[in-house]
Amino acid sequence: MDNVKKFGEDLRKMLGKLVTVTPDDLQRLYSETINKTILDTEHENGLHYVGGEFSFECVDDENFTCNYSLYFCDEQKKFFKKSATTGNLSMEPLSTEMRDELTAEKVLKYEIPEPSDEAREAYEREHSK
Repeated sequence: MDNVKKFGEDLRKMLGKLVTVTPDDLQRLYSETINKTILDTEHENGLHYVGGEFSFECVDDENFTCNYSLYFCDEQKKFFKKSATTGNLSMEPLSTEMRDELTAEKVLKYEIPEPSDEAREAYEREHSK
């Protein structure tokens, strides 16, 4: 399954199961999918991940979207961007604090770190089969 499509589907599943959702819950969920996207892109295209950003964007009083932008460069220092968005998600499952902050700020942004050594090792084991 395409990582971008999986990103949105995973978020929708989690939002349907949890009573309240915090930014930490969403970051844990997106972490695996985004790490896989980063590692796939590096592996398949010979690029190096240089940074990225994950954001929650308020659409209206009842809906929000989740988005990510990942930045890579090649050996010639040419930069490439890979991004995805979920489409509208209901704010209903969000914690009151997160809903209030998102409504007030309109956009909440978080840096996406490089995949951990453990994530890289697991990826290599999976792809060396």
